Amino acid sequence: MKKRVLSLFMALALCLTLLPTAAFAEGEDVSISGGVIGGGETGGEGGGIYVAPGSPTEGGGGTYISGEDARTEIWCVRKPDSIGRSYDGTTNGDTIPIDLTFTDGTNEIKLKEGTGFTAKKTFDSADAGWHTVTVEIALIGEAAVKYKLQAGEEKFEIGGNINKAYPKLTVSLSQTTCTAGEKLLPLLSVEGAPEDAEVTYYYLASEFKNWVGSSDVEGSEAMPKIDENTAISEPGTYYVYAKSGATKNYEEERSTTVELTVNEAVVEAASVTRADGTDGGTYESLPAALNAAQDGDTVKLLANHTTNWGDVEAGEYATLAVVKKTLTLDLNGMTVDYLTVGDVVPDGAGVYLCCRDYSVRVRYRMTRQAESLSPTTAT
Repeated sequence: MKKRVLSLFMALALCLTLLPTAAFAEGEDVSISGGVIGGGETGGEGGGIYVAPGSPTEGGGGTYISGEDARTEIWCVRKPDSIGRSYDGTTNGDTIPIDLTFTDGTNEIKLKEGTGFTAKKTFDSADAGWHTVTVEIALIGEAAVKYKLQAGEEKFEIGGNINKAYPKLTVSLSQTTCTAGEKLLPLLSVEGAPEDAEVTYYYLASEFKNWVGSSDVEGSEAMPKIDENTAISEPGTYYVYAKSGATKNYEEERSTTVELTVNEAVVEAASVTRADGTDGGTYESLPAALNAAQDGDTVKLLANHTTNWGDVEAGEYATLAVVKKTLTLDLNGMTVDYLTVGDVVPDGAGVYLCCRDYSVRVRYRMTRQAESLSPTTAT
């Protein structure tokens, strides 16, 4: 009886040694060759395959399929003819998702990028236009467990179009106000224009604001082009914008408008220097400077002075240059059509001069221009 029991135990032990090994020994090296897992220092033939990990969002570390590779072989039967995107300066097309349809010869299998496969898409050029796109795919997730790609299906080519992009232009003013007659171009700058694009600035009055961007009006009197000599002569509110020309990779585009306020120009006709050498201010007319000056001061002309005789005859003497102090007049190379010394006294027939103890010393800098000063009315 004891011999019979021992024989049965030995037979059972022999059967157990014939079963396949379920795990590798601890610390043993493992190699993967051609998708086959082997053990030992040199790998060797194994009993399973390793499928590459899927997308990072699936948290995959790869899939091990035990036993022989029994996955169904599939090949692509429907793919997009082409893909397209806007110019971004790269050949990368991975931002354009695609769907593919496969078959195993009998069944149609539809897979989506990101869940069934990954796809690396590369344009053959970064410039705008039609191109060839190389697509490299790899199965992931459940699709990788069930299927394997037929040889040669990992890479294929399709068409690809890169459209011209629209630049994002931003026009800026170094100051939002200027004076009438001030040149505009030095105040302007633009950001976002392509390096090889021609940039043109335009301005228009506030009543024409709705015409902004109208190509049939640009460059006309209503919407003048701004160049190095452009200045606005009439005070008011105006709008300025920039426009960039089309290039190989960018479409024509314009910026939004910015508001510019043009103020009345401040006329500097004459200045006053006090007798002690201090600054007595700048004035919009010679008569205004003469009125502000004190005895011993020097009045310097900054612009030619012309009397408005129509106003004088009408009793308005704002443009009449009259000296009623003892001072020095520096012509500074400018001209005065009329200058007199004395008080202007109106009467029923017009005006007359009441001379008092006034005198003006004229400083000549240009003899010809100084001759416009009447020698009979200045001492």
